[in-house]
Amino acid sequence: MSKNRLPERKDIPVDLTWDLTLMYKDTEDWERDFAELDSLTALFNNYRGKLADSAETLRDAIAALDDMERKLDKVYTYAHLLHDQDTA
Repeated sequence: MSKNRLPERKDIPVDLTWDLTLMYKDTEDWERDFAELDSLTALFNNYRGKLADSAETLRDAIAALDDMERKLDKVYTYAHLLHDQDTA
C-alpha cells in the first residue's frame, strides 16, 4: 500500500472504528425512530397557539419539544456518523 493512499475501511481494525451499534442496533431501528419524528412533530404542533393557556400546557409543550429534539439529534447524529465512517 502506498504511503499516500488511505486504507479501505475493511482493512481498519474494528477497535479503531466507531461502534454505532451503541446508538442503534441496525438501520431498521434507526428507520423506526426516523418514522416516529412525524408523530412527535405533529404532537408538538398541537400546542401552537395554546402556550399561554396554562402553566401545564406550557410544561407539556416543552416536554414534547424536548422529546422531539432528542429523537432528532439521535437520528441526525447516527446518519451523519454512518455517512462519515468511510469517506475514502
